[in-house]
Formats: sequence, C-alpha cells, structure tokens
Amino acid sequence: MSAEDRLQLLLNQSALTGIDFVYVYASQDRLDVFFLRAPETLDVPLPGSLPRSAVRIENVRDANVPDVIITSVSWAVVDGRTVMRLDVVRPASFAPHRLTLTDPAAPSRIDPFFSSKVFSFQANCETGLDCEPDDRCRCPETYVDFPVDYSARDFHTFRQALLDYASQRYPQWLDRLEADVGVMLVEVMAALGDELAYSQDAISREAYLATASQRRSLRQLARRRLRAVRRPIGQHAPRYHMQSRRERRRPDRHAGERRGWRVHVRGRRRPVRHKRRLHRRFGA
Repeated sequence: MSAEDRLQLLLNQSALTGIDFVYVYASQDRLDVFFLRAPETLDVPLPGSLPRSAVRIENVRDANVPDVIITSVSWAVVDGRTVMRLDVVRPASFAPHRLTLTDPAAPSRIDPFFSSKVFSFQANCETGLDCEPDDRCRCPETYVDFPVDYSARDFHTFRQALLDYASQRYPQWLDRLEADVGVMLVEVMAALGDELAYSQDAISREAYLATASQRRSLRQLARRRLRAVRRPIGQHAPRYHMQSRRERRRPDRHAGERRGWRVHVRGRRRPVRHKRRLHRRFGA
C-alpha cells in the first residue's frame, strides 16, 4: 500500500489519526502538534488522554544526546483545528529532532506510519535564503537567431563571427576598442578556436598519404596497405670517429680540440688524414 492510499484510508475512517506537522514558536520552547484527522472526532477521543510519557522528542543526528525535556502537555484550538500543545526546555542543538507519539491505550488510536515527524527547532530562524522568485531579472523571452558561419577556421574569421553575433544579441554594446573587456574576451575565444581548428586540421591531414607530414603517420599508413618503408638514409650513413695522434697514445677528453686529426670511417681500413680528402671522398 502506498503512502497516498494509506493517507486516504486514514481520512476515511474514525478509529485512527496521525501527525500532520509540528509548528515551532519563535521562542523555541513551545510546540503545536497538528493531526491529520481531528483527534476529537475519533471513536475514542484523543484529547486529554495522552500523558507526557507518551510523547518523545529525540535528536536525529546523535543518539547519545538526551531527549528534549517536556514540561507540560495541553490541548488548544488553533485556526479551528484541535492541536496538542507541548511546553519544552529549549534544546541547545541545531540538529533536526523527531517527535514520536505512543498511545498507551489498546488498541492504539495513532497510526504507526504517521506516529512520528521530523522537525527543526530553528524553523523560524533566518536562513538567508529567499524562496520567492526574483522579478528584477529582465531577461528577454526570445533570443536572436544568429546564422552560424561554419567556414570560420582561423583567428580573424572567429573574431568577426563573434563580433557579428554580439552586435545582434547585445545591440547596446557598441564599444569595439581593443582595450575593451568584451573585445578582449572575444579575441581570447577566437584564439582558442584558432588553436582548436589547427589541431583538428593537423590530425585530419595525418590520415592520408597525400597530406601526411609525420614519418610515423606515413609508416603506419603504408603498413596498412601492405607496403614496407625503409628507415631514413641518415640512419645508415657512415659514422665518423675523429682521433688525433696524441689521443691514440694517451686518451684525453680535450684531444678533440687539438690539431692533427685522423678520421676513421666505419667500413674502411685506411684513415683519411686530411679534411679536404674527407670532402673529396665522401662529400661530407
């Protein structure tokens, strides 16, 4: 059975009632408990038959905190409704509390589902929040339908497109100086759009052999087409090791700065003793 069905059944009978809500006075030492069904209309009227021991007010957050002390229980009529008025000792906690009613009579005249209600003693305190809508906002109900230029791909076209949009969306903004904050923000967004467009174009170009510029992309594309790409020629070029006569006799980390070089080429037995011969033989 859902809560709505249970509430409807509770209102359509005269044997049970339940807690509707708890009203807290500004002094926070008096409570009024309102009931769903008038307690005086029950088959066995409820007013005057509940002692203080039948009412419990406990802290919801901390079970170790003692219950709120109830000094008196009385009945009153507020706005045509019979309520149970409780005088309590004002608690020092800001935590929510739970009020529970237990009927000592048998059978019980309080529905178990509606026998407790969580409330706060600070219900009348200022929270700083305003639930009323703010009518001072004069936002336009209809927005300007601006045609988007999808061909804008660089800084200048982005900047012009944003300025054209601002002219139609905010006609009161007429300042176009570069020092203006609005123009500065437009240029920042245009610069970000330019970088994004460049990155997108660079990534899209690497997907085709005709436009790829990275060696890694070319190698991957060729592998997909079952082709083999040789490594760069520079990796197979002759490696030169230059060594002087003195360095051969006694290794020295500054030997390369002295004259009398000998150039040893990998794959050749005889060294090249002169720089001009090196140019003439290997074109280095």
